[in-house]
Amino acid sequence: LTKENFQQDDRIKAIEAIIQGVNTGLASGSIATAKRVFEYCQPYGIVERVIARDASGRVRMYEERGGSDNSDRTIKRYYAEAGQLRSVVITDKARGGGELVQRVYFDEAGKRLWVDSKVIGAPENAVPSNYPDEILVIGNPGKAFSAPSPCKEIAPSL
Repeated sequence: LTKENFQQDDRIKAIEAIIQGVNTGLASGSIATAKRVFEYCQPYGIVERVIARDASGRVRMYEERGGSDNSDRTIKRYYAEAGQLRSVVITDKARGGGELVQRVYFDEAGKRLWVDSKVIGAPENAVPSNYPDEILVIGNPGKAFSAPSPCKEIAPSL
């Protein structure tokens, strides 16, 4: 795959269809969400977790939001109906300007197919260019959503 042709690849198109289906389900209400909110207590600690489940109870999206004193980070993970992580969209915004939006596509076996990054309003090297899987990949989003946080919970909605 290349920057010029990745969007025409059938595997990428299939993953984009999953993302679109989840986003449509969220907008229509056919995919329900639950949210947990935490106080800020440490740099890049998670202050918000959102999980989205379809009518059958399958997790289709899991989002974490956090940051530091000078930046905000959102990581959205999209899952196929069978439960595999298929895409991660990470957005890093620096206060005062600069944003990185990175889309990572995974095949059905969990291997990276493609990483597409866009940096806006900042030097290319001002934001991370490639996040490691230990930040991106959550194989059991239900467990991650329910897990305790080191930060105090503000508004539980389990």
